[in-house]
Amino acid sequence: MPVVVSIVIPTHDRPALLRRAIISALNQTVRDIEVIVVDDGSDPPVALAGRDSRVRLIRNAQSVGVCAARNVGLEAAVGDYVTFLDDDDELAPLMVAENLNVIQGSRLPAPIAAMGAVEVRDPNDQLVSRHVNPPSPKGRPYHLALADDLGSGAVSTAAYNALLMPTQLLKEIGGFDPNLRSWEHDDLILRLNAVCSIESLDDLSVVKHDHRGVRRHQDHLDVARAIEATWIKHRRLLRGYPQKEAKYLSTAGTAYLQAGKWGDAVRMTSRGLRTRPNRHTAERFAAAVLGPHLSRGLAAVRRLWRDRVPRRGT
Repeated sequence: MPVVVSIVIPTHDRPALLRRAIISALNQTVRDIEVIVVDDGSDPPVALAGRDSRVRLIRNAQSVGVCAARNVGLEAAVGDYVTFLDDDDELAPLMVAENLNVIQGSRLPAPIAAMGAVEVRDPNDQLVSRHVNPPSPKGRPYHLALADDLGSGAVSTAAYNALLMPTQLLKEIGGFDPNLRSWEHDDLILRLNAVCSIESLDDLSVVKHDHRGVRRHQDHLDVARAIEATWIKHRRLLRGYPQKEAKYLSTAGTAYLQAGKWGDAVRMTSRGLRTRPNRHTAERFAAAVLGPHLSRGLAAVRRLWRDRVPRRGT
């Protein structure tokens, strides 16, 4: 029986959480699936009990990071479509079926990926938030264009975890960027939407669990470096969206500040302020400068604000 969908689950040192993720993948109503577990250097190695014939285990002897681990699973995938499930999250039982139905019924230009709703739940399984993103035809810079069309806050990066994508196409665009240790979905969605339409559905696809364990986005330096790398990589594209570019720069600067990298924080937030002078970028720059040098920071903010923001009536 041909495999329709490959579900790739990268994992590292979280066997208890991994079991729940695998069960949710195997509980899909579509049976023509494969589940590829990529053990990214876990110690001890992952051992799967009660193996289902649809589950494959691939082990990296040493950890290579989540993006590279996902790419290992992508390379091994034989399904027509592929989705990636973090080991601390779980799929809704109808995720594959409903996303395939939306893809097959879409009127957007082919090829087509789909993105369902994502729910975030706390350690008591109480709903914290729900995220649904709109569709976007092929050839657009996904969240950049949508932010202009729909206003600030219209696009949720949490929903990117619910993507079902054509496998061969994802291989052709290089999968995930292994150099990014955070914010990797922003880069992926920009490259994907350039060559692939993205459909949307309101039905639940993924449950993200807000547990007390370690998450990669908690490492401020990884976050800062990843945002800056994404900005550099897509700089020509971002120049057409100065408000979004300024947000990238200012957010990277804030993350550098939280990581204790004062010089990098000032460098990035000042770029953000020059790109789009407004209250948000001014506050981020002020926070970066005022950390270790209060008086000089106040003077710098006043000068930069005076030079960049026209006075009323001029």
